[in-house]
Amino acid sequence: MTMNILRLSTDLQSELIKNLAGQADLTQQSNYLVKMLDSIVAKASEVLKADACSIYLIDNHMSEHSGERQATMRAAKGYQEIAVDKAICRVLPAEEIPRYSKLGLTRWVISTGRSF
Repeated sequence: MTMNILRLSTDLQSELIKNLAGQADLTQQSNYLVKMLDSIVAKASEVLKADACSIYLIDNHMSEHSGERQATMRAAKGYQEIAVDKAICRVLPAEEIPRYSKLGLTRWVISTGRSF
């Protein structure tokens, strides 16, 4: 199963890079990215037999309210679908991570950039 997931991940990354590079304008790239993220969560939840799956992307801009980096849920499957473009997670600086005993898996992965 691990090899299937790695192969799927590599194939999806390759497809994403090729297709984004071939898009002429930002609107086309944005539309393609949304479709690709939806495809990724669908395939990931199918392969993992998960009831729910989501993808957060770290935003390029700082939060208007706090001035901190944040990530926004951009694609989801299952019960999390209603939170797409609404769920926001603060990205913690590396030095702040040890202070939080209840960080949560999503924020830990987003903040460290490491898988669990």
